[in-house]
Order: sequence, then C-alpha cells, then structure tokens
Amino acid sequence: MTRDEFNATRFSAGTVFSYEDINYDVVALNFTEGLLGLDMYDDSSDLSWVRCESGEIVEANAQCNRPQINATKTGSNDEQ
Repeated sequence: MTRDEFNATRFSAGTVFSYEDINYDVVALNFTEGLLGLDMYDDSSDLSWVRCESGEIVEANAQCNRPQINATKTGSNDEQ
C-alpha cells in the first residue's frame, strides 16, 4: 500500500491488513508516520507497528489468519 493509499483509506473497526502473507486486525493507526498497529498475538495489549508500504488492506470482512501463540511459561523456577 502506498502512502497516498494509506492517507485516503477510510479505516474502521474490522479493518484487516495483510503483512507477510498473514492477515491481521488493525487496532491502531499513526497517520503522521504511516504506521498500522497490528494485533499479531493473542493479547491485544501487545501491538506490532508496521509501515503501510509493507502490506495491503484486505477486503472487508476478511478473516484474520495470524498464528496462535501459546503464552504458557516454560523453564520456571521449579527446576533446580
């Protein structure tokens, strides 16, 4: 997506962005820098910022296909 396309896009809830052939929900935007905050993990409090030129907006109502991350901890202090 070019910067002009980014600036002209009418973003809304449910916008999906394809980055490295994986679809992600767009949850934040930085218009000054041309960045999209993508929900790449199961925890939406951790955003990954990518440049608009790094991918494309996917058609409306597209399904996200981000990989599921197992957030359980391994190697706890139980090992001594």
